[in-house]
Amino acid sequence: MSVKIIFFDLGDTLGQAVLSPPPVHLVDFDVFPFVGDLLTRLRARGLRLGIISNTGSDSGAHVDSILARAGILDHFDPALRIYSQDIGLNKDSPQIFLAAAARAGEEHEPASCLFVGEDVAERAHAAAAGLQVCPHPLLSESIIEAVIADEARPVDQARRADVILRYVRISSDGAALPWSSLAVLALSPFDWVDIVDTVDFHWRLLPNLLYPNRPMPNSITNQDGNQCSGPRKMPD
Repeated sequence: MSVKIIFFDLGDTLGQAVLSPPPVHLVDFDVFPFVGDLLTRLRARGLRLGIISNTGSDSGAHVDSILARAGILDHFDPALRIYSQDIGLNKDSPQIFLAAAARAGEEHEPASCLFVGEDVAERAHAAAAGLQVCPHPLLSESIIEAVIADEARPVDQARRADVILRYVRISSDGAALPWSSLAVLALSPFDWVDIVDTVDFHWRLLPNLLYPNRPMPNSITNQDGNQCSGPRKMPD
């Protein structure tokens, strides 16, 4: 099932939420540097983009005003901005994801929707609702390509989208980190994913199995100019 719609989480996925002192409200949104170009590329592919976000007591109109000031609101289809305060559901069950698929007109084919979010529990609820899932925005294009490749694969062969995600580890020694402390390398030119903790240089290497014959480099340099050796062997 090809991906037609991508729903994104907001905080720690597309940027860092800036909150007021209690009573807590969203006052600003610091967009991660890669987000604008990524959203532009996804829209250029003809994909519809949406949001699924827990917004506390903030209305969708308030969140929209913050995202507009941050410069990313226009990337998202107004009908696909799903905010918990407006819909009366949170991302603590599959229900909000089912509602999102229905809003997109894909209630009978929820697998045509991809949910991108950093929280593993939320991704599990999205998957239970039938959506495809992705743990980081910069993996979304690779997953889309994997899904396209899967459509041409014999049914008795493993789906490459599943295999790719199996080896993604977004953590440092098991401790979750905010995205603001991570540097994520682009997928090109080596067609693999490297997620880097810039504090202690804990590396997780992921060959992109869409291109199994393309060699991985012996070393890489992250966006801060720091180099490490590689690649590591994938786990069994």
